[in-house]
Amino acid sequence: MKGVTWWRVLLLLATAGTVCFIFSRSLRPPAESSAESESVKKILVAFLGGEETFLGGFVSRYVRKIAHFTEFFLLGVEATFLFSGTPARKFFLLQSGFGLLVAATDETIQRFTGRGASVRDVLLDFSGFLTATLLIRLAGWLFTRRRH
Repeated sequence: MKGVTWWRVLLLLATAGTVCFIFSRSLRPPAESSAESESVKKILVAFLGGEETFLGGFVSRYVRKIAHFTEFFLLGVEATFLFSGTPARKFFLLQSGFGLLVAATDETIQRFTGRGASVRDVLLDFSGFLTATLLIRLAGWLFTRRRH
């Protein structure tokens, strides 16, 4: 099959693994999800110097949002490289559609587990995905310009 290489297969598996991880977190019951977030929050806040520091206070308030942004940022990195062989016109539509589909599906799953789902969370997730995409594309563009 043309265009299939070992690294593309590994990238596809990593991307699928990230999607499974994201969905598995959304399948958790509300109490279990909250307890997990609370334990991660305590570790991060202690590492950042406590809630009295700017970063510690920020993480304390927004740990769940930061986690969602980070998960989707990773997914965006993987998807950017996965779709890298796609013609430029289709690249952004395919990749963005994929990121938005995963974000919307993630929030939909949460509705069935007794947790809330919101358009705001879909946008937050998608912004993590899109941020990764744009940063990698910008870095590639700057690298190409520097070589010339």
